[in-house]
Amino acid sequence: MPIIQNSVAQQSSSSSSSSYGDFKDISKTIWKNTVTMRENNEFAVFDFLTALDQGDGSYFHPVPSKNPRTGNSFTQQVYCNEKNISLDGRVVEADCDPCHDGVSADKRTTYPRMRYTYWVLHYGTYHLDSNADLQAQKPWTQDWKQVTLGKQTFFRESVLKPQLLVLSQRTWDSVQAIDTRKGTILSTSEVPSHFEFRRSFASNAGSRGMVSYDILASDISVPDLSEEASKIVADLPKLDQIAAGSITELDLPQFGSPSVVKEQKDTADAFERMANIKEDGEF
Repeated sequence: MPIIQNSVAQQSSSSSSSSYGDFKDISKTIWKNTVTMRENNEFAVFDFLTALDQGDGSYFHPVPSKNPRTGNSFTQQVYCNEKNISLDGRVVEADCDPCHDGVSADKRTTYPRMRYTYWVLHYGTYHLDSNADLQAQKPWTQDWKQVTLGKQTFFRESVLKPQLLVLSQRTWDSVQAIDTRKGTILSTSEVPSHFEFRRSFASNAGSRGMVSYDILASDISVPDLSEEASKIVADLPKLDQIAAGSITELDLPQFGSPSVVKEQKDTADAFERMANIKEDGEF
């Protein structure tokens, strides 16, 4: 659906998936440009670049799948060609495979659910451990900076660029509540609004529990990139086309220069690590 204000009013190739094929440039893939956390209790700091009613609201089938390389189970989000209808009609004309090939026989697990997508200015993500990709020495690999927030130590991955934020219905409801209370989810010069996208694990009595994602206000200081962001917002790719799989690569501007791993570490940095000097979590 093009924008949420239209899709709410509607309530209404083959099926597209949120997983895409192999790319020569991994930095341009959709998943690489989507805000994600690897572990529970990690969080990302960001600003919304898209107003609440200008995000994309599309239906996806949560189809149980297995990674062909590792054999690990995961949920593949498959775009529903039948249920996603804009004011101009169906977004994708092709038949919806999960609706017709028997994949969705178990309605409880594969019935299409709404997922909301927004453009955000992603400042960085706070991880619990150092970058596990360091040993690979790949050109895009960052050496995450060790910082202390309160009584907890994190490893901060600087991003400093526009990225996609995908929300479930429950998480989107909390964002809607913020918009209702404050009048907007966008950050302004008069009222800066920075948020944290947090991953946690909620254990329920009598069940295995589940991973939960929450949006909270953030008090972490971030660089002022409002001028840079304002210049590119209007030219960002269409969210409904990304959701439908029409766009599979993103070439997004970088604000600032996140640190990249080098073979030879700076001497001062080496001494800092040896001394285990604690630093605050601000950028």
